Amino acid sequence: MRTSALPAAGIIVAGSIPIIGVVSAGWSVVALVVLYWLELAISSVETAVKVLFAADENQTDEQVTPTPTASETVRFRPRRANIRPMSSFLGGYGFCWVIYGVFIFLIFVTADPGVIGVMTELWFLLALGMSLLSSGLTLSIDYIGKNAYRTATPDEVTQEAFNELFFFFLGLIFGTSLVMLLGSPLVGLLCLVIGKILYDLSLYGRTQSRQKTPA
Repeated sequence: MRTSALPAAGIIVAGSIPIIGVVSAGWSVVALVVLYWLELAISSVETAVKVLFAADENQTDEQVTPTPTASETVRFRPRRANIRPMSSFLGGYGFCWVIYGVFIFLIFVTADPGVIGVMTELWFLLALGMSLLSSGLTLSIDYIGKNAYRTATPDEVTQEAFNELFFFFLGLIFGTSLVMLLGSPLVGLLCLVIGKILYDLSLYGRTQSRQKTPA
């Protein structure tokens, strides 16, 4: 499945807002860490929706047409069989997310308690809002609009989310630790933000290449 311009643009816009926070509002590396950690919560909700509505029609006897009619589109609905895998995902992902949050608080927030105030700033809230909008665009345009949900499986969707969680934090902790060792210079912070944008675009492209379009 090819990538769509609007969701990709949403990723770029959402990822660019922290640049304003760094340059104009003086955000520290800790503010970026907390922001990206909160964005993972938004990503988990997107994944949970994908799991709940995954039709996995390749495992059924239903005929899939390239262009569904209005009645066929209604088939985008919650699957009772997916409630258990969705619950398992939220439990496992949520546990990891909380553990990472405790780590972030102990290592980063205690070193810069002023980040609590940053979380109420306009640019910080706007960055979270744009991240939420970006997830909505991906769901509506790619997962629903291109009928990717019709061939998606809960296992595939959850595996992608856990892979993202692992590699994201591996890169984030390494990057932020390096920036902190350098004294959080402006150039280092901007490189971290740009690197996050490129990572998100790369992840989006890989996810789209793996998704199957009904044929």
